Amino acid sequence: MAPAQIEAIGKWGVQREGSYEYLKTIRQPTLVINGDNDVIIHSINSWILQQNIPNAQLIIYPDANHGSRVPVPAALRPPRLGFLVRGRT
Repeated sequence: MAPAQIEAIGKWGVQREGSYEYLKTIRQPTLVINGDNDVIIHSINSWILQQNIPNAQLIIYPDANHGSRVPVPAALRPPRLGFLVRGRT
């Protein structure tokens, strides 16, 4: 591995002071969706997005994984549809 790669790997994923500030500039209503069994994007990251984006709504589907857009039962879909139709529920 090249020294630059080693340096980049060491810095990747390390939170820096003010690293979420740019999220506060997003003005569009934002729907953040996650499954509580997602091993690719952990739920804490979705919570951080919701906490830092003004006008954001968070939905965490129980027993859902990273592909939660598809296997979510129909009973759990209305919050997403309402957000898309009305802008935010």
